[in-house]
Amino acid sequence: MVFKPAIGLEIHVELLTCTKIFCGCRTDFGAAPNSQLCPVCLGLPGALPVLNEKVVELAVKTGLILNSQINYYSSFDRKNYFYPDLVKGYQITQYYEPLARGGYLDITKGRINKRIRINRIHIEEDAGKSIHLSEETLLDYNRSGVPLMEIVTEPEFESGEEVVCFLERLREKLVHGDISDCKLEQGSLRVDVNISLSTKGKPLGKKTEIKNINSFKNIEKAITHEIKRQAKLLEHGEDIKEQTLGYNDKDNSVIIMRDKEATNDYMFFPEYDLPNLVLEEKYIEEIRKSLPRDTQDIRQELIGLGLSLNQIDKILKTKGMLQYFHGIFEEYKDSNKIANILFGDFSRYLNDKKISIEKVALPPKYISDLLQLADAGKINSVAMKKILFEMLACDPKALVKPEYLIEKLDLSQTFSEKEIDETVDKVINDNQGVVEDYLNGNNKVFKYLMGLIMKETKGKANPTILREVLKGKLDNKKE
Repeated sequence: MVFKPAIGLEIHVELLTCTKIFCGCRTDFGAAPNSQLCPVCLGLPGALPVLNEKVVELAVKTGLILNSQINYYSSFDRKNYFYPDLVKGYQITQYYEPLARGGYLDITKGRINKRIRINRIHIEEDAGKSIHLSEETLLDYNRSGVPLMEIVTEPEFESGEEVVCFLERLREKLVHGDISDCKLEQGSLRVDVNISLSTKGKPLGKKTEIKNINSFKNIEKAITHEIKRQAKLLEHGEDIKEQTLGYNDKDNSVIIMRDKEATNDYMFFPEYDLPNLVLEEKYIEEIRKSLPRDTQDIRQELIGLGLSLNQIDKILKTKGMLQYFHGIFEEYKDSNKIANILFGDFSRYLNDKKISIEKVALPPKYISDLLQLADAGKINSVAMKKILFEMLACDPKALVKPEYLIEKLDLSQTFSEKEIDETVDKVINDNQGVVEDYLNGNNKVFKYLMGLIMKETKGKANPTILREVLKGKLDNKKE
């Protein structure tokens, strides 16, 4: 029996605002527990919410980016349920009249070429956070009232691969639009996945929802697992229960959290402490004029520079990386060499030191200067790495240029052609057994000989010239 999956997403995005959605409390991530609170956050008697205008602006911007219809009139509602981290006993959201409806996002990657329709976009407040320990649960209400935007798609995905492609493109647009930082590890992008199966000509079956998946990789794995699980049950004539599931990435399994709630379980009713939200066409058009450049256009431009799709995905992952790449490219035009250094030693250093690209003090021009010095044959790859790490480690108030570090660390390639020739001869003469292995067809030992020569020259000889001289001398011995 062939089953067709129908997958829909509910995507919760924390918006880049300094203060919460209905009060003036800060939204700083990682602040001391319960240190960013007020009577509004805690729902204390007499405390009234006041809507943060920046939240509306960012949600409208998202709607325009996703080709949605912005509603001139929208309203707020109370979603009622009990959970310890929902201190008021209800969440302020938009159920009946959301900020935007409709829209779409085109996704293209490999064999995927598809338009995914958006159902709705609305704004709401976040709940607090429960921290489960072995014998107790702690509650941190700092997140209570942090502005959220929920993007709901139509159930048009058919695989985890399509879902991840969509999420990658959506994240690019939100990050480059200064709408959200979309950090899954910090919870500023959260994805709930709804999955149901059907056979040809039959309506969709019952759906399950998978919540709290912490990475795109695990989202794809969880979807694949759940499709197989549902298919197996249906093949054996068993029913699918409408349940909310968690995903365990350690053993690739789903965990039943609870039976899925029906909409009427939440007893939605209007939030009378907030007026209806009325937007004018002029306001919407002003936001439209400020929209950032479409990331799809940027992607095509980077393809034109000869970069691979994998390199482009990495460049577009953060706005800071794109800006840093362009900063280097202004002075140095080999885009592949720029990508190689950025996603090689540069990124390794940042990851080891836990530094974000936005916190890098080193000017991009210093990287372009370093690449030009390497191209000119003044330093080799080993020296290049040492200089890069030295520059990144410098005090931001006392940055040093690569030319200075070449002299300071004595890293310039100063070996003459005669010295190179003599060094290669010495290594060949001292390692006759290895040379014989090479002459008998063992090409792997060539790298070993190169390593010995590099050690002899202490990195002060051009490796390209060394390689050519060594190969020439060995080939002469074959004749």
